[in-house]
Amino acid sequence: MDSDDPRRTAGGARAAQGNGYQRLRDAIRLDIVNGHFRPGVRLKIAELCARYGVSSIPVREALRNLEGEGLVVMMPNRGATVRAVDAVFLAEIYEIREAIESFMARRFVDLATADALEEMEAAQAELERCEKADDPIGRQNADRRFHRIILGASRNSQAVLLLERQNNLINALRLQFGQSEARRRQIHEEHRALLAAFRAGDGEKAARISARHTRHARNDLIARLEAGASNGRPRTAASR
Repeated sequence: MDSDDPRRTAGGARAAQGNGYQRLRDAIRLDIVNGHFRPGVRLKIAELCARYGVSSIPVREALRNLEGEGLVVMMPNRGATVRAVDAVFLAEIYEIREAIESFMARRFVDLATADALEEMEAAQAELERCEKADDPIGRQNADRRFHRIILGASRNSQAVLLLERQNNLINALRLQFGQSEARRRQIHEEHRALLAAFRAGDGEKAARISARHTRHARNDLIARLEAGASNGRPRTAASR
């Protein structure tokens, strides 16, 4: 599972370095999120090869991965086009996430070990440290680590794979549009409430908190994306 900072892989020959098509995928994703590739634009293989300094094979693989994230649409005889990342699209993604993550939280109560809970406490402590240090990358990584512990105990590899694909896009959007200060405070409160529910062995409460946590994340990201668009920032959100 990837945890690369997508800001390190934006555009050009840098995409050819490091982890091959994964790094290229991150670079193309970031160029979409930043508005270099607008919604509806065709992503031509030859042009992408020239822009990123790579051959066609990693480009095709990267596009297939972005199609799996929902960011690119592959059409017969037309190739790849950029999908509009708008409020409707994000709401659909988060609706799926709410169902899966609340289920995972409920299951985690039965599967959690003392070591797993200690790891979550450590991830939350790191998240709070990064918050005080104003370190958005560290904050994002600690938050991802917190949730990965829950997913790792799920014993459902397909659910984990789906959420991780979505995470790649969501994390890129978060780095572009940020989070509100109120949402960052809310995250700490909800994480602590989740930990308390896990330690109490209350699966139903954990599921409710997880669902609320996901809805709040959705609302904040959509609000930030729309505010960014209205302020003239590169727009990835356009009407479908």
